[in-house]
Amino acid sequence: IREQTITPSGEPPFLGRLLVERRYITETQLLEILQVQAKQVFPCPQCQTYYLIENGRPGARFLCRSCLKVLQIPYLMGTPVSLGHKIAFREKEQRPLALKVDQGESIGRYVVLSELGWDLEGVTVRAQDPASREQVSIKLLREGPLPRPHGLVHPHIVAEREVGLRGDHPYVVRDFIQGESLEWALIRKKIDLSKGVILLEKAAHALSFAHEKGVHHGDLKGSSILIDVRGEPRMVGLGLKRRVSRDDLVSLGTILYELLTDRRPSAEAPRPPREIRPDIPEALELICLKALESDPSLRFSSVAEFAGEMSRHVQGKPLVTRSSGFWKRVAQKLIE
Repeated sequence: IREQTITPSGEPPFLGRLLVERRYITETQLLEILQVQAKQVFPCPQCQTYYLIENGRPGARFLCRSCLKVLQIPYLMGTPVSLGHKIAFREKEQRPLALKVDQGESIGRYVVLSELGWDLEGVTVRAQDPASREQVSIKLLREGPLPRPHGLVHPHIVAEREVGLRGDHPYVVRDFIQGESLEWALIRKKIDLSKGVILLEKAAHALSFAHEKGVHHGDLKGSSILIDVRGEPRMVGLGLKRRVSRDDLVSLGTILYELLTDRRPSAEAPRPPREIRPDIPEALELICLKALESDPSLRFSSVAEFAGEMSRHVQGKPLVTRSSGFWKRVAQKLIE
């Protein structure tokens, strides 16, 4: 594969980023455009370095520049979806026709203004209450029972106002947040490490507050944390998962790992972040690896404990906890 054919990349083409930044198109629409242009991205399964494929021949092999693993361009590339704060691909998913929402349509008492994006769970639109002229966001879900508004009141949690049904599809009405997701801010290199850490620390405290009220997220990722016009994080999507598919603590660790390294951690034994970026503070590596421990007994006991350690780092204070798994890995390296 020629150098100009496959290029490591974490960002969409400049024009696409500009169109999204100026709100001519949504993030989802940009990813769909990349698919049409035959510009596809997939990760090295060993080190999670991402490669932009431009008209690459399916089945062609090349070496990963980071870990030298032999990679092969998949014979079937799917529809692009956001993954962490890189662009990746899943098997092709089709949006159900019932979830197509046009401008001017009504959902409950709200009138749809525009689509904000869609994912495997459903479609999100910006809408307006004709009586008050107030704008809201509405998440129209593919399936499932009618959810309950989480009822949480917190400065870093997006408020939910009401729920309803559009045909067979439940929906949730939320406050409309003018801004972008943490995921997209990282793609555009809009925030640095210190700012990202502060945002995640505040989001972790918000999640801890939700846990105290008995509400979990279950699918937390960078796109679940919105950054409003004041630069403050606002968590969205709490309480939608009846069955928790992912541990919220591990999800926080995954977001922190991506923030530190620009890579997703491997499922079993993530590479220590400072091996990838030696300038990363040791305290952040320790917090990250403890949250990602494969043995649940070695992780933080709660999201509150994770949030507390993040706060200590932000405030320049020493950490309280230590990861036995981390020091075990250090000892193994010294022996080697």
